[in-house]
Formats: sequence, structure tokens, C-alpha cells
Amino acid sequence: EQSSLNEESSTIPRYNYPSSINSNSGSFSSWIRLATLILTSTEQGLYRLRNLSQYINDALLKHQLKNTSSIGSLLNNIYDTVQDRLTVVLTQECARYQVHFERLSLDEYSQIVKLIENFILHVNGDDKKYKSRPLRTFLQSQTSKFLTHFHDERKQRVVTTLDNEQWKQVPVPRSIQNSVDELFNLSSSINSNGSETLTIDNEHFIVSNSALHLFMLVLDYCSCAQLLTSSSINDVEHRLIELLNLFNSKTCQSVLGAGAVKLGKIKTISAKILAITCRCLQFIKIILPKIKSHYDQLQASSESTSTISSISSAKQFEQLAKLYSEHIDEIHGKLISIIETTFNDTLSSYEVRAPMPSDCFRTLVTRHITAFYNAVARIVSPSDLILLFTRLNSIFKQLLAKRLRQLRIANDGGPQHGLLTSDLLYYIKQVQSFPGLEMLELHVDEIWTTN
Repeated sequence: EQSSLNEESSTIPRYNYPSSINSNSGSFSSWIRLATLILTSTEQGLYRLRNLSQYINDALLKHQLKNTSSIGSLLNNIYDTVQDRLTVVLTQECARYQVHFERLSLDEYSQIVKLIENFILHVNGDDKKYKSRPLRTFLQSQTSKFLTHFHDERKQRVVTTLDNEQWKQVPVPRSIQNSVDELFNLSSSINSNGSETLTIDNEHFIVSNSALHLFMLVLDYCSCAQLLTSSSINDVEHRLIELLNLFNSKTCQSVLGAGAVKLGKIKTISAKILAITCRCLQFIKIILPKIKSHYDQLQASSESTSTISSISSAKQFEQLAKLYSEHIDEIHGKLISIIETTFNDTLSSYEVRAPMPSDCFRTLVTRHITAFYNAVARIVSPSDLILLFTRLNSIFKQLLAKRLRQLRIANDGGPQHGLLTSDLLYYIKQVQSFPGLEMLELHVDEIWTTN
């Protein structure tokens, strides 16, 4: 009745919206307000239509007329037609407001996802047989475009950051430490202004700018999978794995392949640079299980969970961790090769003669080994420090054994053997005086059994 319609109009918005705007003054905030009005108004109209169809169904059932299925089918066709029209309207308004979905921020685009998904959920209502198609297809298409742009932009950021990386230690902002603590469910004790190192469960990581930047991008991808449609989780996860692979390969190209030297960003690949690079890769590797766990939880709560996708994801993370481990080992090998060359040059001229300790051993310890220790000890983990010096000691014994064979010095207790023993005791004392190496077993007697 007209009177009731007039009363109703005072509380319920009419189903219209501005059809033209000044495109030069458009913005996302204006567009999202308009899109909200359009979808809210349409939802109210469809709600009334659904109530009307229910009244018709009830009337038909009352008179024992079984036409409910055809009415339900007709109603679903209307829903599809309305959604087809909505995709056209929303797209037109995007053009008018100069809104490009793929260029929006994650927070902005997530507002669109939430708005459309809520509309789809309310339209579907309790009808489990009806699965809305047009708007869902529209959203999936736009999300694919958004993710492609989102991913390409972040890949370029990684490349640019690494191309300009000088592999120097940078301070860790408190915000990043907080994010790491949250990821590992830890409580942090660093001051409110940040710290010189990143701390994970009492282990300290000296990291570069590119590693911190990558971590922030990782958080972007985690938020992206959480905020977008559940059907996008696998896509976001695979793109993140690709980004982490890119960082790993680009880092090794820059350091192990001396790409940073070719670009003129650094003069030489020093032991310190190798140690910082190694620590950066170890930091990323240690967060991989936490990242995987995050995506596993999202998949578990998603309606589109796929066993095949989960298995594929697990294999990809496993392969990714393996690649990081391989490059960490390569960096360790590169560190050892630096000192091996120095050892070889020094010991090749070793002569067993007084005074003791010999000039050769003094140079070897006070100059080369001390310089190497000072370059890496503060950066690498305590276990890696022991690993490196265990390998370094093994090389030392091999090269010394080779030189002793050339000098024809035997383990016979003679004068030269006595002088050599003095040198070896000096070597042991000096190496074990370094903090962190006090308990390192050097087993120098093995020089007589080394091939």
C-alpha cells in the first residue's frame, strides 16, 4: 500500500546510486563507498524477493500445488542475472573513479574481497544447492590480476634491493623484532628502539638490509593469503616460494658469483661479507617452517583444501630449505678456501729452526688466523664458528704434513721434532685462547698420519 511504502522509505535506502561523477576527483575511498551502497541496496532488494518467493511457495503448498522447484530455479536465475549486472556496474564505476584493482594496496583490495564475499554469502543464504557464479568468477579474475601485480612488484623490489646491497650489518628496528617474536611465540627483551642484532630464541643474527626487507615482504604474503579469498591461498603460497627462491639464487649470484663486485657495489668478497650473507640465509631458512605452518593453518580452515596442493606445498618448502642449506654450505666452503690459500702460501716456506715460535707460525696465527677469527666470530653462530675452525684446523694439519714430508722431518724425538713440537704448542695455545674455541680439539698429532 502507498501509505506503508511511504513510511518504509523513511528508514530503508532507495535502490539507486550516482550514475556519473567527475573522474578527475575520483578515489578508492569514494569508489568503495559507492560499491558498498550498490551491493547493500541490491542485497536488500534480493532479500525482499526471496521473502516474496517464500510467500508464493507457502501459498502453493497450502493449496497442494508443487511448483516450488521451478520457483527456486527461477529465483537462482534472477540472482545470476543480477550478479552479471553488478559486475558490469562495478567495472564501469572503476573506470569512472580511475580505480585499478591490481594497483591497490593489500588493505584496499581486501576491503573489496570482504565486501563481495559478504554479499555472496548473504545472497546464497541457506540454499546449499545454489552456488553464486558471476560475482565469484569476477572476484577470482580480479584477484588473479591483483596477485600478479602484487608479486611482480615485490620480485622487482627484491632484485633492486640485492643489486644495491653492500652486505653490511644494519640495526634491527623494534617493529621487525616484534614480528619475529610473534612468529615464534617469543617474548623479547630488546629495548624499545631496536637492536644491533635480530634475536630468535637467544640466538643472534647479524643481518643485512636485504634480509630485513625480504622478511617484511614475507609478512606481506602471509597477510595476503589471510585477507584474500580462500581459493587464493595456494596461489599466494606458491608465489611466496618463488620469491624466496629468487632471494636465495640472487644472493648467491651476488656473493658467490661475485655479482656485487661486477656491479661495483663492493670492492671484494671478504670473509666478513660471506659471514653476513651466510647469516642472512640462515635467518630466512629458520623461518621457513613457521611460514609453512601459517599457510597450513589457513588451508585447514579453508573450504577449498586440497590434499594434492598440500603435498605439493610440503615438497616445495622441503626443496626450498634444501637449496638454502646447500648455499649456506657453499659459503662455508668459500670461507675456508680463503684461509686455505693463505695457509698454503705461508706453510710452503716453513723451516723448522730456532727461535721458537717460528716466524712462520707467528705470521700464521697472529696475522692470518686472528684476522679470520675477528672477521667472522661476531657474525656466525657459535656452532658454525667451531665448524669453520675444525675444518680450518684440518687443512692446517694436511698442509703442514705435506711440508714436513718435503723437509724429511720425522716423528723421531730428534732436535727438529722438538722445535716443531714447540711451534705446535704455540698454535694450540693461541687458537684455544679465542672466545668460543676454548674446548676445540685440535689433534695436531694427526700430522704424522695424514696422507
